[in-house]
Amino acid sequence: MDFQYFIENKKQIEVAEKPGLYIVMQNHLPQQYQAFRLGLAGKPVDSATSTRLKDSNFAGRLGMYLQTWLPTSGTVFAVLTVPRTQIMGFAERVMPAREENDNRPDYARLHLSRSLIGIREEQYHRLALRYGMRRLTMPGVDPNKSRSEFFKGTLQQAMRALKSVGVGDLYTFSGNNINQIQKQTLKRGDVIQTQQVPLRGSARFTVNKDVVDLLQADDPPTKRAVERLAKVKPASTRRSPRLAGDKLVFEVPGRDLDALARGDRRTRKAVQALGQVRRSPRLAGRDA
Repeated sequence: MDFQYFIENKKQIEVAEKPGLYIVMQNHLPQQYQAFRLGLAGKPVDSATSTRLKDSNFAGRLGMYLQTWLPTSGTVFAVLTVPRTQIMGFAERVMPAREENDNRPDYARLHLSRSLIGIREEQYHRLALRYGMRRLTMPGVDPNKSRSEFFKGTLQQAMRALKSVGVGDLYTFSGNNINQIQKQTLKRGDVIQTQQVPLRGSARFTVNKDVVDLLQADDPPTKRAVERLAKVKPASTRRSPRLAGDKLVFEVPGRDLDALARGDRRTRKAVQALGQVRRSPRLAGRDA
């Protein structure tokens, strides 16, 4: 299926806005330059306070490639979903075993963890090499240490590698026809357990375990509540009048203004002293 058709019809394509692995190729290249791109769409973005529920997906990734490959286009041959549960304030990770005497909270160990989709992509690439494909790399780069997503080989080899991942929904495309998209649910691969790790965040913003459990169970009312929260626009932050951008204004009682108008020496000295007060660098150049 052509990238442009896929993107234009993403609302009618069931898998378009899901994350996972793919087989794509740029169109209109000479035979010697043709290679499959075997990669992932939907790398998780973690935030302790973000209410964004949608990360990148297949449609977004193909759109990014289309911008790079114009004026040519590209073809998507197949995709495999990698399920993900995204919860505000949590990171879904495959955590390593905790070493003895390691008492750090889980958020302090996130640098040791891996995302499920990253593990699946690595597995996908190993399978592609096992089935006879060749990874393309920059000159001087050891192919065994490269993370390149470009592979030389046949479509049959790429399809075999993707299917051998063994877990997820596999979608295959036959031209620009939504009705001819084929879906197969794979259940024979290894199951990898993930963990919802609470992120370090402001004490003012917390999500308790009950809410996490409801979100993981796809509870509709809870999901709708979080989606509504995501649409709330925060009130503008109150700023000090000194930083408001207008002139600085000092309120003076009426009797003092009268005294100033009469030329009262004490009042005039007070005004002169006020003008000599040291100002913050933030207020430099401001009129009073």
